[in-house]
Amino acid sequence: MNTSYFSEFLTLAILHLLVVISPGANFTVVAKNSLTLTRQLALYTAFGVSLGTMVYVIFALFGLKVLMAIAESALWFGVLKFFGAGYLIYIGVKSCRAKAPKPEESDTTHLFKRTMVTPQDAVGTGFFSQISNPKAVLFFISLFTQVIDVRTPTAIKALYGAWMFFATLGWFAFVALVLSHTGVQMRFRYNLHRISLVFGVVLIVLGVLLAFSANPR
Repeated sequence: MNTSYFSEFLTLAILHLLVVISPGANFTVVAKNSLTLTRQLALYTAFGVSLGTMVYVIFALFGLKVLMAIAESALWFGVLKFFGAGYLIYIGVKSCRAKAPKPEESDTTHLFKRTMVTPQDAVGTGFFSQISNPKAVLFFISLFTQVIDVRTPTAIKALYGAWMFFATLGWFAFVALVLSHTGVQMRFRYNLHRISLVFGVVLIVLGVLLAFSANPR
């Protein structure tokens, strides 16, 4: 990678990292699943977020005009915005409905109930959290039109995209590993329903704020 590409990559990497680590819907979803589900399901959630990132990267590489058309269309951007808001509110309501374990339930029984969420469910939660985020459309348009030179070869852009996928996966996998640690979960062992309620409220608030946010133009 020559000097110009390295400089371009460094700018992209810093901007992407700042966006990825900033608290938002993706972080809330991964954190909730990390604290209230198993480590494996939390990692599946992180992988789902990364898959959503890869979809946007692919569109930015080969269908940038599609992303730009969505961003410039009040109708389509609004559809994506309300879909994203509705999804956040939906999973927020589901989280708020989590019930406390009954006194007669054993730890094994309660764990079984928590793990009734399938790996596919966990991946889907992370994926739709990312793919339904209209801000991601604007972010990837900005990256691939303002940060990355139009003359940069597609192969180099693909490497940038691969880095964004693995950086996203790495960050959210780190969050999942930390919050799903046995010691951390044991501290909240009998309050998982309250944690679900808190995260549910946060997701609902994020959904409402997204629904009433202004379109880019």
